This record gives sequence, structure tokens and C-alpha cells, in this order.
Amino acid sequence: MTIFVLAFDIKDKQVSTEKYERLKAELLNLNAHEVQSSLWAVNLNNTAKDIIDHFSNYLSTNDRLWVSAVRVNHYQYRGALSGTNNWFTFNKN
Repeated sequence: MTIFVLAFDIKDKQVSTEKYERLKAELLNLNAHEVQSSLWAVNLNNTAKDIIDHFSNYLSTNDRLWVSAVRVNHYQYRGALSGTNNWFTFNKN
């Protein structure tokens, strides 16, 4: 499995709450962890393209989504949300 980070930007503010809740529910269903606002980490047996394709179903065409693999021991963070250290420790490959 590979740890990926997903960053998204929902552009349509009128429907952003509804979209975000659907997206968040799917991320939680996949045992993802919110690292910062609109930045999530998830551990999956997929490619970045697979993940983009999947989560595009939850976003409009003008929304933004970035997916990138995280290499173990090649990341640092500061000020992440509660539980981030535990999530990365548990999900290291």
C-alpha cells in the first residue's frame, strides 16, 4: 500500500459545504486522516491517477484536486491536526 496526500479546493462556495461533506465521508470511509484543512492522507493500493479518477466523482470540473504519493521518511510537517503522528506511524509501509 502507498500513502498519498490529497489536497483539494472546492471553488463553488454556494455548494461547498454539501460537496465537502460527501468528499469527507468518502475519505473517512477509506480510513483517511485530515492533516490540515483540505489536506488528507490516505493509504491505498492504487495509483495517483486512480485516486484522481475516483474523487473526481465528488467534485465539479472547476474544483481542484492534487494527489501525490508520500515516501516513508521523506516527509515533514508542522502544526498538523491532532492524530496525524499516530496515523502516519500506524500507516507506514
